[in-house]
Formats: sequence, C-alpha cells, structure tokens
Amino acid sequence: MRYRDISRSLTALIAAAAMLLAAAVTSQAAPPVQLTYANANYAINTAGGSPYIGTAVVPLTATTWGTVNSKGVVQIKINNVVVYHPVNSAWFVNQMLSSYRVTKNPEYLRRADATTRYILSGSFSDASGATWFPYRFRHTPGNKIDMGIPWYSGMAQGMMLSTLVNLYETTGNVYWKTQADRVFRSYQVPKKNGTPWFQDQVLKAAKSMCGSRNTSARTFRPPT
Repeated sequence: MRYRDISRSLTALIAAAAMLLAAAVTSQAAPPVQLTYANANYAINTAGGSPYIGTAVVPLTATTWGTVNSKGVVQIKINNVVVYHPVNSAWFVNQMLSSYRVTKNPEYLRRADATTRYILSGSFSDASGATWFPYRFRHTPGNKIDMGIPWYSGMAQGMMLSTLVNLYETTGNVYWKTQADRVFRSYQVPKKNGTPWFQDQVLKAAKSMCGSRNTSARTFRPPT
C-alpha cells in the first residue's frame, strides 16, 4: 500500500471516530443554558403596587381625559373629532379605579368597566391570540416618522396590560385576567411582515411616541 493510500485511510478512520464521539456526546442530556439579559440599568420592583394606582380621588366632573358619555365611556377629541385613544383611556380608567378603591363609589367602577370594554371592542387578535390596540388617526412623532394608519404604541400595549391587571385585582373578575394574558402575548410575537411587532426606535431630542423615555422607546412597526 502506498503512502498516499495509507494517509487517506487514516484520515477516514479519524473522521469516523470523530463522528462516533460526537454522537456519544450529543446523546447525553445537555446542561441547562444560563441566559443573560441586557437592560437599561433598571430593576424590577415586585414589592410595590401598580404605578398607575394612587390614593387621590378624581371628581366625577373632571374633564382632564375627555368627556364621559351616558354609557360611562370617556371620549377624547383631536381636531374636534372623537378618536380611539388607548393610552388616554388607560390613564382615565386607572384614575377611576384609584378613586373607586378609596371611595367605593360604584360610578367610578362603572366608568372604568365601560371605558375598558370600549377599548377592547376596538382591538384585534392576531393568529397567536395576542391582543393589539390600533390607532386610526395620523401620528408623526417629532415630525421624523409617519406612523401610517393604523399604527401601534408600545405604551398603549403596556398601559392596557396594567389596566386589565388592575381591574382584575380590584374586582376579582377573571375576565380581566384573561384579557390581560392576551395582551401580554403581544410581547412574544416574532417579527413578521404584515403584522405588528416590537421594534426599538430612537428619537433623539424629541419625546418618543411611547412616552417612557425622551430618547428611546419600545414601539411597534405598523403592518405593511
């Protein structure tokens, strides 16, 4: 046998041995993966309550978030037109819940319930079962981005999630918990064209569309 033939045989033998060794290793249970996460130097506080619930009592005549119709739904106008505005409505609902917890006046709870149901009626669920809250008026934050119609707000998703949790904790009605679970699913939706998904967006020197920070925010990509 020539040297070249011996070399080829040894190479084939080594490759076969490596494959057997790899198979033996992969057949064993893999150790748990230690995940690490990057963040913006924030810490999660699980000791406190909702940041949207307080002890102040809002007068039933207040119009800070808009006027309340006979059904108990708050209505806000932009350019004198009533618009569907999840963030504004979430602020209103949480103020109603805060006032109800202090006073036990059922009118506060009626308004919180009616306004939340109204916002849910304008939402939609994607194929994964996640609930989204589409805005249908034009929005150009900082005159830098035209969000198109419809557009989605990370702040709206987060505030409505908190609102639904607060309603559940206030009333004990599992319906609100179920709705909160569906909104939470929106945070797990992968990027896909034609459907909303999370995207990091930086708007320097301008208030972000989500309002959580002035320079960066968690926003949504509108469907294309």
